[in-house]
Amino acid sequence: MLTYKELSTPPDWASADVQGMYLFGSRSMALRKGYKDINGEEFDTDKIRKNLTEYTDYDYAAQYSRKLANRLEANGWMFIDTDGLYHPCKLMKALYVKKDEKDRSVQILLRKNHVLFQTVWDNLDPGFWYHYIWKSSPDFVFRKFQKKTQKKMITEIIDQMYNVYNRQYGFYK
Repeated sequence: MLTYKELSTPPDWASADVQGMYLFGSRSMALRKGYKDINGEEFDTDKIRKNLTEYTDYDYAAQYSRKLANRLEANGWMFIDTDGLYHPCKLMKALYVKKDEKDRSVQILLRKNHVLFQTVWDNLDPGFWYHYIWKSSPDFVFRKFQKKTQKKMITEIIDQMYNVYNRQYGFYK
């Protein structure tokens, strides 16, 4: 299994560009401590860690700005058209990817409301994420469905989480 340092430390070739950005995705979830869910059962985040390798991509998030997008492009990051690639996130404005010679990748997702995204992510239960959102999970409950349906189901879940936090904390009027 990857160490906590290997999970959280970006590759040298990307570290300057992701400095100050928010690590999320499978590497972030694997760093969390296990805890008891609403039924009193403990979810062990080692279930996530054991499925990650040095080739597992790094996912970073930041607030979108044209200035940041321009800097990423100037530093060799490739803008990716998100149509059909990921489950749509209504907060996502841009996706940038950079790979090394071994095909290891770092992804930077720029969102129009990073605070709302981070609030939802920080409060997301790792066990729920493991079963209902992480498509690479061996226990992904939507695996039997076609990819298009999987993406739709994940999008609906995430949109509802955004809606709940938005209503609670008033991120959007």
